Amino acid sequence: MHQPQGVLLDEGSHYRDMIGLMRCMAIAVIVFFQAWGTASGEQPWGIDEEIKATWESVFDGHLQDAITRAEKLLTEIDPAQDGGEAYWRASSTLVEILQELENETLADKILGVMVQKKIAEGSPSRRAWMQYYVGRDLVRLGHKEQGEQVLRALTAGDDRQAYFPAQRAAAIFKSKIEYDTGNFDQSAIWMRRAVIEILINKEAAPIEILDVLTEYAAHLVRMRRPLDAYALYVRLEPIYKGTVPRHSPRYIRFTAEYLQTLTTIGAYAVADRTLADLKEAVGADAGIADEAFFGVSSGHKIRES
Repeated sequence: MHQPQGVLLDEGSHYRDMIGLMRCMAIAVIVFFQAWGTASGEQPWGIDEEIKATWESVFDGHLQDAITRAEKLLTEIDPAQDGGEAYWRASSTLVEILQELENETLADKILGVMVQKKIAEGSPSRRAWMQYYVGRDLVRLGHKEQGEQVLRALTAGDDRQAYFPAQRAAAIFKSKIEYDTGNFDQSAIWMRRAVIEILINKEAAPIEILDVLTEYAAHLVRMRRPLDAYALYVRLEPIYKGTVPRHSPRYIRFTAEYLQTLTTIGAYAVADRTLADLKEAVGADAGIADEAFFGVSSGHKIRES
């Protein structure tokens, strides 16, 4: 496979404009997270409280407890009640957790149940996310052509729409597919769509902004633009430290990817501090920290995440 040579997304005024937007967005994300954290701390009793507790288990590193809690929650919810909204929220939460943990086998089973119970019907937002889940899963299972058809339908074909979260997730996944097949220009186009839309969308959730910008940093690494990736990682690092639980898969993944970039550009003093941070995040276990780092270095994500 030929290596990318600074294609499309990373050249010229488009790249400079996006970097300028990111400088403003870094401050905005911190503010948004603070407001979002306050709001999310005021959940009503019931499904919202249980979902919040499930994610807290993930953030605290109690992964099996999180899965057990989510599975138990599913058994206690009637899919026929409230239009299936509660069941959708619980099942999609479990899918997201399993994707974070790379437990694809169990995620497949949950997706099968979701399809069987038709809980995505009647809601455009649910249908969009279901399209993404199914398309991504088909590609992962080796049915690339069928999976890409589903994802292209979700992003409106040649329009490459990335207006809402499920479309942006599909665009990022398509970028990775194109990169893996050597279509670097197409990979850059798909990533650019996701980044531009998240930066101009005033309704985007803080966590999605952070995730998309992190994906963009990883994309720059893949495109052999480590210095540009480093510039973005430096801006994202204080946001992660100030808003993301340190033991969560999201924080560990980011730190491992950042560490890889630091070693690539030869910033060894900062890399040593980042490695210490990574070891602390995974429980001061040097072996796990090394596994996380080398997993990212070899192209495998440590979450899935």
